[in-house]
Amino acid sequence: MSTPRTLLVLLLCLVPVGPAMGQSGGGYDLSWNVIPGGSGTMTGGTYTLTGSAGQPVTAASAGGTFAVAGGFWTFPTPVAGDVDGDGLVDVVDLLWLVRAFGTYRGEAAYVAACDFNQDDAIDVVDLLDLIYNFGYSAF
Repeated sequence: MSTPRTLLVLLLCLVPVGPAMGQSGGGYDLSWNVIPGGSGTMTGGTYTLTGSAGQPVTAASAGGTFAVAGGFWTFPTPVAGDVDGDGLVDVVDLLWLVRAFGTYRGEAAYVAACDFNQDDAIDVVDLLDLIYNFGYSAF
């Protein structure tokens, strides 16, 4: 292991990682209203599907052995530090960057996804981007 990589690993061991706390208690009001623009029912054989157009409804319906969940589809927002594109900046991304640290475009160990500032070098600037966004979740 080279000296810069050894220093990098030691530096990363000093970065504190703590738990994330969710909201709880208090008088939160999560009520909402739906004003659908229209609805309809489709049938085919033994299956029936009922839906509405207008404001999207996030709910689940079930009958027999079938269930339908309605809601929103989300996609991870790209962020510096998310090397593997899973919507999280976590230790997996850090390991990718540590492995490619100190490489340049054209070298076998260079990983373009780790070069967040696209300067053709995986260096301390990329590491700082990852550390800044560490713990980010797109979900």
